[in-house]
Amino acid sequence: MRIRSLTARVLILATLWSALALVTIAVAISALYRQGVERGFNNLLRAQLYNVVNSVSIGDSDSLTGSPALGDLRFSQPATGWYWLVEPLGNYATAPLASASLGVANLAVPDVEATPFDQNYERYYEMTDDVGNHIRVAETEVVLDDQGRAARFRVSGNLQVVEDEIAFFTSRLYAALAVVGIGGLIVNGLAILYGLKPLDRARRALERIRRGEAERIEGDFPSEVQPLANEINALI
Repeated sequence: MRIRSLTARVLILATLWSALALVTIAVAISALYRQGVERGFNNLLRAQLYNVVNSVSIGDSDSLTGSPALGDLRFSQPATGWYWLVEPLGNYATAPLASASLGVANLAVPDVEATPFDQNYERYYEMTDDVGNHIRVAETEVVLDDQGRAARFRVSGNLQVVEDEIAFFTSRLYAALAVVGIGGLIVNGLAILYGLKPLDRARRALERIRRGEAERIEGDFPSEVQPLANEINALI
């Protein structure tokens, strides 16, 4: 259906453009925020990983020993998705060390070819633990003594933390942009109505001429409308 109202046309176009711009801004900001949160999460896991590395050694009985202090109660509470685990490698046979949160459970080890180590001999991957938590794991392997005995060190964090943080931010971002959009729509509508007032004045002046109440269009009009008024007066 053809829209005959100039005000409606301009208002619809302005609304569509504003909506498109706000949606684009929301998507871009959300994507950037997600990248920042995920990067911060990886940095946290890496810091915790090397805290564990620096806290564990081989004791007098040739067993792994150490008590990493990560300062996070989630590593002490069961089934939280926040775990640390140290496992002997190669010919070094001893019991592994694990956080209280992991208990007697274990974490699967992905194939190195599928998830290779980077240049820092670290790798990061996602998995689901035994209780269904979606977790991200930071892993490295370290030689612990001059006899070449090594261990695999892993620290994991629950990715629900990331999703909750992003959801919290996104909900407030969308609310703020909705307020901006509604405010912009109102301002655009008022600006359009104000901008079209000279045309309404010209219309009323023509009605007065048609009724015989005036002989010409009187008044000052914007530069876009004044030539039209002059031409009408010349025709009259």
